[in-house]
Amino acid sequence: MLSQEFIICVFSSVLVDSRSEHQTQNEDNNKGPSTNTSTNHRIKRFKFFNRQISICLQNENGPCPLLALANVLILRGAIKIHPDRSEISSDLLIELIAGHLLETNPPLAEDDAYSKNQQKTLADIIDVLPTLQFGLDVNVQFGGVKNFEYDTRIAVFDMLDISLYHGWIVDPNDEITYSVLYKKSYNQIVDKIIEGQQLEADIKSKKPQTVLGMLL
Repeated sequence: MLSQEFIICVFSSVLVDSRSEHQTQNEDNNKGPSTNTSTNHRIKRFKFFNRQISICLQNENGPCPLLALANVLILRGAIKIHPDRSEISSDLLIELIAGHLLETNPPLAEDDAYSKNQQKTLADIIDVLPTLQFGLDVNVQFGGVKNFEYDTRIAVFDMLDISLYHGWIVDPNDEITYSVLYKKSYNQIVDKIIEGQQLEADIKSKKPQTVLGMLL
């Protein structure tokens, strides 16, 4: 029986923070709205658990969480690509994933406040989907493979019920390092390194007031 938990591994904090402006064009009913950043991906057909499916291929090496999300949903049978297609645009993949999110998270009329919050979360998640064709910017936490600073990008995986893992963990057998890092995130450690470098510079330049203020 196919497990319902699918995994995407992230081994570093990568790439992107901005999206290009979208430009919509009319396409046939098998294509989504096009953007000036859209990329076409080749499609590979094969049999998976006695089903013929189509998965999306990368055009070049590098991070592409959008393809990973789409392929997990395809393997689950949650979204489908027409068997006659030989390629698919990133715009259409975004449309398919967004449609699945909306279909599986309908408004809850019995709790108006909760429903409004849910719809706001969905809107934020759908808005971030286009950035995932370029990479995934995450703040890993060193205490466990599933520990991340929670933000809208991480919420995408939660809403799709896809597990996200990283490999930036501390060996608990290294007790000294573990005691320092296991509750910290990547960004917190970078901040501490910068503070340490500034403290060292102030000590060398003999600024005792600055040094005392940083130590307190």
